[in-house]
Amino acid sequence: MNQETLDQAPFPVLKWDHYGWAGEVVLPSWAGFQARRDAYGGGSVGRPPDGTARLSIASLDSDARAHPTAEQVAAFRHLMDNEAEVADAVARALVEYCPGEAYNGDDDELMDVSEADDLRPLIGLSEVHVLDVFRDGFACVGFQFGCVWHEEHGAGVMTHRGRVIATGQADCSFLEWIAEQGLDRRRG
Repeated sequence: MNQETLDQAPFPVLKWDHYGWAGEVVLPSWAGFQARRDAYGGGSVGRPPDGTARLSIASLDSDARAHPTAEQVAAFRHLMDNEAEVADAVARALVEYCPGEAYNGDDDELMDVSEADDLRPLIGLSEVHVLDVFRDGFACVGFQFGCVWHEEHGAGVMTHRGRVIATGQADCSFLEWIAEQGLDRRRG
């Protein structure tokens, strides 16, 4: 492998993507939801939604193309070992977010969201972010979704060790300050 690619377990093969490492991950719990692999989680890519999403690993030093930290490895392992439970927690957070905070009053379909299966025609996992924000040996992991209620800004959920620490628009899944605030709220 050259400096443009990284083959480091437990991650799939990753490629350098200007600021961090990127690849693909399959999370079976998200199969059957919308396929949202286009830019900004928009549209469908024409293949059946099998739970494949872009994987982004933040680099502590992008100039040096630093490899993932031990905390990022631990967080990704935790996600893969507990994928169904993490997906359930994320889906429950999205059910609370939609129609609640997400609802703008124009879409009756959102009023019927009361369980995770109700989200299937409304959202699709587009990207999983493993941040360089960590506590207690685990990095934060964000889940970015394209959604019908806000095509431009999508939806996002930030987790730490499988627990939801923030829910909001897509940027909630990758902004470091949101992860830090979520960790602080959980501690307090």
